[in-house]
Amino acid sequence: MGPMKQLKKMFETTRLLPMIIMFLGLKGLAILFCILQFPSTTWYSLPYTPYTRGAVIKCCSSLLSWELFVKKETL
Repeated sequence: MGPMKQLKKMFETTRLLPMIIMFLGLKGLAILFCILQFPSTTWYSLPYTPYTRGAVIKCCSSLLSWELFVKKETL
């Protein structure tokens, strides 16, 4: 089977829906992994500077507690 015959079979009506689902799933996974790559790389590189990981944890926790505080006041 050559490449043209394979492409023709791929676009048959019985195979069109599974092909679309497969391509959308692959793109969705690729986007998800690209989004997750940045925080994981950042978290991995933090220990190279002393006390950085603790400072980031403290900063993030204070930001989260500030958001919760602001939400409580508006209710």
